[in-house]
Amino acid sequence: MEGPGRRLREIIARGETVLAGGCYDPLTARLVERLGFEAAYLGAGTVGYILNVTEAMITVTEMATAIRQITQKTRIPLIVDGATGFGEPLHTMRTVREYERAGAAAIEIEDQIVPKRAHHHKGVEHLVPLEAMVDKVKAAVAAREDADFIIIARTNAVRNGGVPQAIERGRAYRDAGADMIVVAPRTREEAELLHRGIRAPLVMFTMPGRLEGLNATLKDMAKLGYPLLLDPHVALVSAFRAIRDTMRELKETGKSSLNPDMVTGIMQEINETVDLPDYWRLEEMTVEKPARSST
Repeated sequence: MEGPGRRLREIIARGETVLAGGCYDPLTARLVERLGFEAAYLGAGTVGYILNVTEAMITVTEMATAIRQITQKTRIPLIVDGATGFGEPLHTMRTVREYERAGAAAIEIEDQIVPKRAHHHKGVEHLVPLEAMVDKVKAAVAAREDADFIIIARTNAVRNGGVPQAIERGRAYRDAGADMIVVAPRTREEAELLHRGIRAPLVMFTMPGRLEGLNATLKDMAKLGYPLLLDPHVALVSAFRAIRDTMRELKETGKSSLNPDMVTGIMQEINETVDLPDYWRLEEMTVEKPARSST
């Protein structure tokens, strides 16, 4: 049977930039799938927020559990944030195997120090030596059991050392066996320089305003050498905002201004997303079937 890594490779091979919609649990992953995204992305930072520990304290076991819960309920390939590999090359080996066996299609591993610090949420990043990250990438490549499982190496060097250092690191990670490289260009010129310099398929996060800042559209990104874009925060931020505003209103007024017809419609969509009609049909054929009249 074709694995998730193979499916993701086939989608990317079409030559159009793939946008992986961000999710944080099975419900949001199913919604991403139903909306037509061909791949989904699960960030360690997002799972960390959901668990109230942030990415700095998330564990590989917690991430593997989240992956398994999502992949059991979806068919589209799931790309997953592997943080720093959760340690040295030995720990990276285990992380890759846990992620792959949980059903992920790809893992993204970055070149920050271990353990990660909460300060990285403020943009304070400390890079490991290039050689240390190369060893992790090699360990990740050797650890995968399916050759189609995609290893994505991420460098944070653009804003911590400049484009030349990012190119040096990207090339080294590519040579170590990484299938794709995550970079963070701030301008279209940097995006083009990174592509020409690294000479590997590149990946970028679609933070709000990022494409506009690059003076690019989604269709432009494939031509620039970026066949894969990852959405890390939109689902989490939009859900938090909506819940906060609605619950604040409920607390302050004792009621919600949500339209009853809208609530009914959304609940129907939620029921369909979680396959509740299928469950009803099964029960109607078994435990809820009409009792036969005795003769």
